[in-house]
Amino acid sequence: MKHKISVPTVDGTVNISVAGWIDLGDIIDYSLEAVFTGSDLAGTFKLQGSNTGGTHTGVDISGATDTIASAGDSILEVSGAGHRYVRPHWTRSGGTGNITITFTGKEQLGFTNNRAGK
Repeated sequence: MKHKISVPTVDGTVNISVAGWIDLGDIIDYSLEAVFTGSDLAGTFKLQGSNTGGTHTGVDISGATDTIASAGDSILEVSGAGHRYVRPHWTRSGGTGNITITFTGKEQLGFTNNRAGK
């Protein structure tokens, strides 16, 4: 594991981009784990990517989507990422509860931690 970021718990009763853009820098493999609480929280958890971040709306990452029907965990993984930014996105379809997300990423071997010139 190279980097780990925890996103503050958010209310799952609204449609949201759960966090701002996460700058991947030299990270090429990463995962986002979401813990859903509440007995009937339901919706779609997905990842969006961008090469520009900021206020860009983002593009859904193919294969990085999970349908949630009750409390529990979901983990979405991306290997060989070519995009610079990622963010989790939640679209609620019913129920109440909260979402807690943890990001973990690994840099390609041989890369440095120098993030100058982002």
